[in-house]
Amino acid sequence: MSNVNVKRLVENIRSGTNVYTPLVELVVNAIQAIDEKKITNGLVEIEVIRNGQADIIDRLEDVDGFIVKDNGIGFTKDNRDSFDTLYTEQKIVDGGKGFGRFTCLKYFDRVKVSSTFEDGGAFRDRTFGMGLGKDIIVDEKVAASQKRESGSVVEISGIKSVRFPDKRLDIISRVVVERLLPYFVDRDRTCPRIVIRDAKSPAMPPLSLNDYLGKDDSQIVEMNVDEGTFTLSTNDEQKVFQVRVFKFFSPRSAKSKVSLVAHRREVTDNPLQAYVPEFAEEFYEPGPDQDLAKGRNFVIKAYVFGDYLNDNVSLERGEFRFQTDSDLLNGISQTDIEQRAAEIAQTSVGAEIAARKQRKQARIAEYVETVDFH
Repeated sequence: MSNVNVKRLVENIRSGTNVYTPLVELVVNAIQAIDEKKITNGLVEIEVIRNGQADIIDRLEDVDGFIVKDNGIGFTKDNRDSFDTLYTEQKIVDGGKGFGRFTCLKYFDRVKVSSTFEDGGAFRDRTFGMGLGKDIIVDEKVAASQKRESGSVVEISGIKSVRFPDKRLDIISRVVVERLLPYFVDRDRTCPRIVIRDAKSPAMPPLSLNDYLGKDDSQIVEMNVDEGTFTLSTNDEQKVFQVRVFKFFSPRSAKSKVSLVAHRREVTDNPLQAYVPEFAEEFYEPGPDQDLAKGRNFVIKAYVFGDYLNDNVSLERGEFRFQTDSDLLNGISQTDIEQRAAEIAQTSVGAEIAARKQRKQARIAEYVETVDFH
């Protein structure tokens, strides 16, 4: 039994999170449960819950919540007790803050957990809800299970005053992929298969988030950079940062951005054009044999990794503890990091950036020659 004023805690969650944060947290928890089980056939399934009137244009109802299923280790006693502990340190090795689950209650009315776990050679079922009173875990029930595989199902539903910004599965999945791209491109650990489907359209095939990368027609492709690391100094100590640059095809209204990552999760993203104005426009890649008719538009996204970011991320993972601009205390600011990352991103599309600068200078020169200032 916990003794926490959950409602007050949730109300005090600061800015930096958004309505996607709970979904990202649940997917990360599912991945960690699969890692803990040490299986090669890991699967995370996301179901979109809808409610209300369907829109006339896209014929889709608003998103009311999500169900996230996994075939991980389940809510064993250790995992259950960790869930019931504020600021638990159980997942601290993997960057866990012991706080992410509370963001679910910031944006959704209900959190329900149903899990099967192995206990002494037998399988047991555990169900509970997340409370808003003094107890984190409420209405808990544990019983013998007829199932023969562990796993968990977590439902968040009853979206609060904030309206979920997207309806289409492809858009929701792309946002999740962008937020969790470091998991998909981790060179040391294989990301489990992650799929998303509509709970009201079970006949529709699910979308695979893994398919955004690694295929001939992938929407996300990593780019080669000559030098992907840089160092900055803080209090006479050198901090090393790594930058990985990606093309994002079919950008629609997206802009090229620089994202700072902590513990394999995107924390902030800001426009690259703030540092290199030529990133304001999207780019174009011709098709096979330089066929312009079969080309695709794309934007650039630079992801920045480093222990300095891991060590300074906020509790809610929505911001960092160092300053945005000049930081006299820490010595390294967010702007310092993003500026250096933008320079590396610029090298990945250097020829096009140089051509854009030349065209810009030519337009200025032409303007100066044609305008009579007298």
